[in-house]
Amino acid sequence: MPRRGSVYKRLEDLEERMQPPDTPSPDYFKLRAILDELADLKRSCAVYHRAGVCIEPENITRKVLSPGYTHRELHRLACERASEAGAFDAGEIERLMAMLDAIYQRSDWDEPVQWERGGDRL
Repeated sequence: MPRRGSVYKRLEDLEERMQPPDTPSPDYFKLRAILDELADLKRSCAVYHRAGVCIEPENITRKVLSPGYTHRELHRLACERASEAGAFDAGEIERLMAMLDAIYQRSDWDEPVQWERGGDRL
């Protein structure tokens, strides 16, 4: 496939950055465990349709945090779940949350999550 523009170059650059380092640090594995938990939490909120019927999600995050939770609360829950799964000690949650804050540099960190749809969801 011929290369058009810089899209392919950007994809290659992104793929190179996503590769784990030759000797990953312990924090790499901890952050990976948090991101895996975050993906599971988001997946539990996904609305599916099968044969034209809407299948409501389990929505673990909503059950634990209640509607109107913020991005910070969502990431903290992911940290706590990764810690409970044995990825790291609970005493490291604050340090890892600070690392996530530095990585994301989100301006909406303390605003309610907007990606849920339907019903009384945000």
